[in-house]
Amino acid sequence: MDGLASTLVFAAGILSVIVLTSRYKIQPFLVLFFISLAVGIASGLPMQGMGDLVIEGFSKVLGYTAVITVAALIIGVIMQQTGAVFVISRAVLGLLGKGRGHHAMGLIGYIVAYPVQCSDTSFIMLSPLLQALTSGGAVDMMVYVLTLSAGAFVSYAMLFPAAPLLPVTILGADIGSFLLLAFASSIPALIIGLLVAERLGKRFKLNSDAKGGMTLEEIGAQYGRLPGMASVVAVILIPTLLIIGRSVLRGVLRGVGFDLVDFMGNPVIALPFGVLLAILLLGKGKTMQDVNSWVSEGVTKSASVLMIVGSGSVLALVLQRTGVGVYLGNLALGLHLPSLLVIFVIAALLKTAQGGTTVTMTTATAIIAPLLPSLGVNPVMAAITICAGAMILMHVNDSFFWVVTGFTKMEVGTAYKTLTVIMAVMGVSVFAGVLVLGPLLGIA
Repeated sequence: MDGLASTLVFAAGILSVIVLTSRYKIQPFLVLFFISLAVGIASGLPMQGMGDLVIEGFSKVLGYTAVITVAALIIGVIMQQTGAVFVISRAVLGLLGKGRGHHAMGLIGYIVAYPVQCSDTSFIMLSPLLQALTSGGAVDMMVYVLTLSAGAFVSYAMLFPAAPLLPVTILGADIGSFLLLAFASSIPALIIGLLVAERLGKRFKLNSDAKGGMTLEEIGAQYGRLPGMASVVAVILIPTLLIIGRSVLRGVLRGVGFDLVDFMGNPVIALPFGVLLAILLLGKGKTMQDVNSWVSEGVTKSASVLMIVGSGSVLALVLQRTGVGVYLGNLALGLHLPSLLVIFVIAALLKTAQGGTTVTMTTATAIIAPLLPSLGVNPVMAAITICAGAMILMHVNDSFFWVVTGFTKMEVGTAYKTLTVIMAVMGVSVFAGVLVLGPLLGIA
């Protein structure tokens, strides 16, 4: 089958993914898996070889991502169950003061969503704080809701492993360099997002109020003995710094020094080491039954993520084998547009049509991976551009949209005028930051 025909088959497959996952709410793993098979066979790949292709697609990424994903989710569960999330919240509020509580909520959302690995869960966990902070305050609750949403979502969308897991893995991006650029570009975007959220929050009101909510003291008392702030910071920072340090020091250290950094900074070592730190530092006084239940919950949560990632890898491999990637790459070059802009627009269009951030990044990566040689883009820059594009446009087909509106009784029309706008502004801001900071950090 020629390139045009294979591309039309592929386009039909992508449309099917969008319809089946967003309209009919079918589990993304099943959709991606069977659409990958259908596209491959319809494009002329031999049926007897599809089984081997599936094995190759899954093994290509799961050997690396399985340990990372499971370890990261276990750390997130431990932080939820031990009250570490509340410790972070209390510390940030103490640093910024209640007078800037709305800014604090944005920063808390950003910090918490990084280890928790989910914007939905982070917002739900932190929602009691919204009532505690707005009770009797001068700032309307809408401002707090929007700043918390901005912080949690940009963190989840940009910081590895969470949503960026598949783009980073499939495109072969260096994780340390990705994290460095992700922090550098997402923090300015967060600041811009908080300013927009504050402005919009003053224009629109919520139907709910803060009456009947718990105080900060009552929220903290639920956890009993809380871990120290130093322990919480160590659990978050040490694995992150090990991974980034490995990338930064790769061309500096030599001999035994680099061997140790290379070993400890490898994500498949650094994140399990983070699990050990979390158990030792945050789980003091807990029983082995508690620890085992945390680990089991993290392992269980990882199953769906890993199956989606594996299926996305199979789809990317199908596009490579059918020649669609080369055909689309030549078309993209013929448009004479900047390569990163092409990647950004593809991700943004898929996000707008499909909704789910993880599935959007999975589908966008499957499209971009075969194009990457033709586009001539650094894998780190390509991966982070996909993440930026996947923030545009968040609306009714995104679960986070409904989490925020459902928990706060925000009207859908108001959410379009606030949440959708804020996330789009942050997505564009991240993209602009990548274009500027990538070359400065030597990544472009």
